[in-house]
Amino acid sequence: MSRSSKGPRRDLHVLKRLKEASSNPSSLLDGGDAIMAKVDKITGFIQQQKTRTLAAQGKSEWLIIYQHLQDERESCERDLHSSLSDIAESGPPELQGYATDCLASCKSSSEECRMLRTELKLQIAGACQAHSSLRAGVVKAAGGEHVVDLEMVGREIRFLREDVNLQIAYLTEQMEQLSTEIELGMPSDLVPTVHDMSSLVLVHAVKTPVISPEGEEIDFDHNSKGVSEGAASSLELQTKRFGCNASKECAELESVISRYPLSSTNVRMRIREVHSALQERFVERLQTWRLECELSGDSDGAVLATGGWKPEEHSQFVKLRERYFKDGLGTKGGRDAALYKVACLLPGRDLEAVLQHDDWYVAARLQQRRRRDILESWGRERRQFLEDSESFLEESSQVNQAMAVAAANRLAHELVREGVHEELASLRALKQAEWEAGAEERVALEAAELERQRIAHDIMEEDKAKKKEMLAEYRAQLDRKIQEEEESRLAREKNEALLRAEQAGFHKSRVEWRHAEYLWKMDKQQEERAALEKQELERQARLDRLRALVAPHVECDPLRILKPTEASSSHDEDLRELAESAAFRPVYGYTVQQLYKDPKFKLMDALQRQGLHNTAYGRQIISNAQTAKPTRPDNLTYAQRAVASHR
Repeated sequence: MSRSSKGPRRDLHVLKRLKEASSNPSSLLDGGDAIMAKVDKITGFIQQQKTRTLAAQGKSEWLIIYQHLQDERESCERDLHSSLSDIAESGPPELQGYATDCLASCKSSSEECRMLRTELKLQIAGACQAHSSLRAGVVKAAGGEHVVDLEMVGREIRFLREDVNLQIAYLTEQMEQLSTEIELGMPSDLVPTVHDMSSLVLVHAVKTPVISPEGEEIDFDHNSKGVSEGAASSLELQTKRFGCNASKECAELESVISRYPLSSTNVRMRIREVHSALQERFVERLQTWRLECELSGDSDGAVLATGGWKPEEHSQFVKLRERYFKDGLGTKGGRDAALYKVACLLPGRDLEAVLQHDDWYVAARLQQRRRRDILESWGRERRQFLEDSESFLEESSQVNQAMAVAAANRLAHELVREGVHEELASLRALKQAEWEAGAEERVALEAAELERQRIAHDIMEEDKAKKKEMLAEYRAQLDRKIQEEEESRLAREKNEALLRAEQAGFHKSRVEWRHAEYLWKMDKQQEERAALEKQELERQARLDRLRALVAPHVECDPLRILKPTEASSSHDEDLRELAESAAFRPVYGYTVQQLYKDPKFKLMDALQRQGLHNTAYGRQIISNAQTAKPTRPDNLTYAQRAVASHR
């Protein structure tokens, strides 16, 4: 925050008075009613600025969250549509039809959601308009004339007195907090004057009240040409000092907004409000940084550049400091050792002055780094805000376009419906005229139709009477036929009974003879089965006698297979006798002739027979002896070849 042209800030003067031991916050109110009004305005302005800051922050967060949700929803819809399209095109045949139906239902549901969202936004806009109209009505009603009630006025005065006492206590706490911050070197949050507050005026369609040094409230409106131009120029001048251009940023935002002329006015106004709040917060951070620089005594540009030294001395100090810290003196001998080396090379500067200048240099670099961080963070926030605003404006344009298309469709539908109604009315009139013109003809036709119906009815009645007579005759014939069939059936049954009685004796004798024949056959079959069983028993007895004659007598001994045979026993005896008579055991896979062809084996066998193979000379001779060359594969025996193949 800049200083006033008439002297130091008034809030700093108030804080100095608060820091005095003999002063108290209530002594500030002895100046008259002007101080009290100033206190009320300051308190109201602080609360209003806090409310606006929170509202702007909430709006920006809401815009960002809404944009993120929209992006996630669109990405999910794209993934779902792509997956269903892949299944419908190249998926299993039994799932392609189902995927096509799901894709169609998803598209229809997305369109329904879009239309519902559009209708909801229209309802919200209508509710906002209704709320605005109701609020205007309430304000208008409140502004009417009414009768003054003295008791109510007295109660209001008492309430106002209590409110003033509470506000004084709150202001006292704020003053104490601000005095503590001043003591700690932090910037205060007191309201700026009209010269300082010009940098915090919102550039776009937002009215920001500012308190003048005389305690009056000033409204900066973008429609008031002189004040808005002064505020914008002040904001541009203050931001240009830190490498920014507020007018260029506002022009960039306006260019983004101008690309979407179909977007809602409320959306554009809210985007301007949020952008102005972000600019205000950025300028406050820059003003806080500059106020810290002023409190540290670095407000002068030359002092900030060289720290009170000459430019050539400061340049030489920076070069020497960088060189010695880079060489490692700052880490080996410490900072004091490196700066002592620098002080030795700077004529007219002792170690204490160099240390103080180094402290200033480090603090200045930190301040510059903080300024750079503030500018970079503002650039990132502004770019992200422009991207979010563009997407939100695009959606608003799409919504308004959809609303316009829907309105056009409704208008076209109304026009078509009116045309259809007119055509239907003309057709009805034509039909009525035709109906009236053909009234006589219809009467004659109706009379002819009635005569035709009467003749047809008479013919139908005659036909019905004839059919009844034919039906009665047919039923009589059917009854006679049934009676004749019944009489013939009874006569036939009677004749059959007489025939059965005559043939009963003959059939009885025949049945008895056949039963006797059946019994004789059964006895014969039983005798044949008994003879066959007897023959089978005799055959089994003969076979048992033959098996007993040829049955081998072998002991049931499982260990018998592990006992040596006669051939293996004779071979083991030969090997045992050969081992007892020979000087060495036989080597498996080699014959004696093949072993004695090896010079080293022959020498070792001879030394073993004499007991000299363990002497030093004997071992040396054995190690120096040549081994036999391997024989050709065709000279090997079958067993040797088997051993060689397994190696």
